[in-house]
Amino acid sequence: TLRNFRYAVIGREQQSANLTVDAPLYTGPNGTSPGEDTVLNTNKRIYLDKWEIFVVNLADKSLLATCKRCQLLKDTWRHNVLTEKMAHSDWEQVPAYAREKLLTILYALRRSAEWLYVTDTAEIPAEDTLLSVCSHQARTAPVYRGPSPVFEPCSHFMDPYIWYGLRKPDTQGQYSIKVVPTDSVHMVVNNCYRRGMDLHKWKEGLDIQAPRPYTMSGTFSSTDFRNVLVSRNMAWALVGSLPLTGTRLSFLTRESVHLSLLVQRVLWESSGVLGFLPSVPPPKTPACPSCAVNATVHEIGLAHLNKLSAWRCKQSNNLLQCFQQLLEDASTPAFLNTTILSSQTRSLVYVWLQMFISQRFPASSRVPVSAEKLAEKDVGIHIQLTAAKSMHVVSPKLSLPPNVFVNLCKTEESKPYNAQIPVNHRIADILLVVIFNFPWLVAHIPTLEYVYGRHFRHVLYCAESTADFHKLYGSRYGVNPVSFVEIPHRAGYWGYDCMTAAARTGYKVAGYLQISDDVIVNVWNLHSLPRGLPWFQSSLKVAQVDRKWAPDVWVTKYWWPWTLFCGQPAAVRVYERLRALRTLPEFTDRIATFLENLYLVTGCDRCLTYEASDIFYLPANLASEFTFFSDIFSQNQVFLEIAIPSILSGLVTDAGIYRLRGSYLWFQDRDRCPYVYTQFDHFYHAWKMSKFADVKQASFFCKEVLFRIDADLRDTRVTNTSS
Repeated sequence: TLRNFRYAVIGREQQSANLTVDAPLYTGPNGTSPGEDTVLNTNKRIYLDKWEIFVVNLADKSLLATCKRCQLLKDTWRHNVLTEKMAHSDWEQVPAYAREKLLTILYALRRSAEWLYVTDTAEIPAEDTLLSVCSHQARTAPVYRGPSPVFEPCSHFMDPYIWYGLRKPDTQGQYSIKVVPTDSVHMVVNNCYRRGMDLHKWKEGLDIQAPRPYTMSGTFSSTDFRNVLVSRNMAWALVGSLPLTGTRLSFLTRESVHLSLLVQRVLWESSGVLGFLPSVPPPKTPACPSCAVNATVHEIGLAHLNKLSAWRCKQSNNLLQCFQQLLEDASTPAFLNTTILSSQTRSLVYVWLQMFISQRFPASSRVPVSAEKLAEKDVGIHIQLTAAKSMHVVSPKLSLPPNVFVNLCKTEESKPYNAQIPVNHRIADILLVVIFNFPWLVAHIPTLEYVYGRHFRHVLYCAESTADFHKLYGSRYGVNPVSFVEIPHRAGYWGYDCMTAAARTGYKVAGYLQISDDVIVNVWNLHSLPRGLPWFQSSLKVAQVDRKWAPDVWVTKYWWPWTLFCGQPAAVRVYERLRALRTLPEFTDRIATFLENLYLVTGCDRCLTYEASDIFYLPANLASEFTFFSDIFSQNQVFLEIAIPSILSGLVTDAGIYRLRGSYLWFQDRDRCPYVYTQFDHFYHAWKMSKFADVKQASFFCKEVLFRIDADLRDTRVTNTSS
């Protein structure tokens, strides 16, 4: 018999011949590719690194020659493996069109599959996309919290102008960045395209690098269970993937949408969450299944959704008993003033639950809905997210705010400045994080959108107040939504919390570049910089934690931040905290390596590094370690110009940091900007927005910075090293 396995992919019988698998892996026990006889022999174990794909009653067996990780399941296992504990009368209630998928799912569970991907299409998402969520480790991610009670994932992953057209709503998705439970149901968003959208426009509109969102209790989703990835404890939810008719349009029926909503409502009673993965490609002849599901959900109306939301399961019930109770309650016309499930569908769900109970498959623990649980989605770092926009496919008047430079930057012919709208963003593999030290500075987002928003595909703005963001930007430029995160960083003192939040959103990028709003970044010099190393300025100073003063970064004798509560006193606190954590077995090696690296950089046992930190880059491969130590420094209120260089030094030592070329000018020295700035550096600090009021300073910026940005945008190459 076959041994147990970790992962199972269950595909549609009719279309299995078109099943695609991205990255071929060896399948033989010694790394060799077995012949067809080995693949077809169900008595032999197929050794796989990751996924096992089980295909039932495959008509075209030629697929097995190309899909080296596919294994054919024959009919012989059904009768005595699964049906032994099923009453014959129950089995007779299962429609013929649902039996194949039902049995295959149960077979995978009997073989101890930890994760199951059930698909109704001929496509499988990229394997690393699936495996990225197949973990029993806690992760942080954005959780949708409004404003709508129904989350539409296509609006999260798709360019708003391509998805909505010119009727794009001004409201924007609001999220909380928080730790999500490990038990999960992940929907692969089905075919985010509308009528008239071809494959080319779909590819332009899909933001494959967008963070993977989640919903929690209190929020429904308009997606269906056509392509769904579940952990073992959440496999009961796969009842939503069973066909309710014998046609391919089964998932688009009103009854199927009702069943999806019932499953989602029961999910609220569990310890799990509902997550979403990017869309699979549409077929050559696009239809719009998502449109049909969305229309049905909205046709059902908020009144029905409110009734489902208000439903309560008995306190004594476990999760599957809650499902049974909801099924019984929903079968009465009085529940929603209509019968939402046919008797045949109710019987199918009932048999599914009975099979689950009789086979003693695990189910996630029951966590009853309460006011506290419903409020959980609002807890955490508040962020607003919008998919990356493809500026050239819509009118520039819509894809960017009003051109703030149109009359400020005259051409050599004294004509108004006409911004270069990129066909592609030149930098697609870095999330740019722009921090505003004061809330009122968010009014300058339109300026920064022209300076950097055309270059970076992904930009996240960070300030202390969402209210000020809405007042100064959102209410004025709602037609051009941007991503924004609210961080109480005390005028920039703890500005590295913005980087921590950015790293926790889960953007699929090579790294994160944080800058203050008064930094000029020579973007044309970034293309060849190493994405796998941190970037920091060339200078680095050392401070002894037990000394009351430290040399200044400018020309005065003492560095003023070291004398504040966030300086030397905070440095003492953080060092003591690191020493304490080192005594805990789970942190010993982690902290020891960090302190050893710091010692290599500073040359002393109780020392930290410091320097101006208005620009730095964090590679994604260090994001987890950075957020761990960033939390420790932030909890002890360490000033950012101590925290950032110290954390980077502790992670990779001085030799592992790429040194950026650039200038930091302070106070009256900033008047020397035109004489210090050079196009060959990576950055310049500080360029205050007030300088645009000075004709000479504005002219300098236009000629030396903005026009070079436009010249670089005319280059059609795209820098994207991320997977």
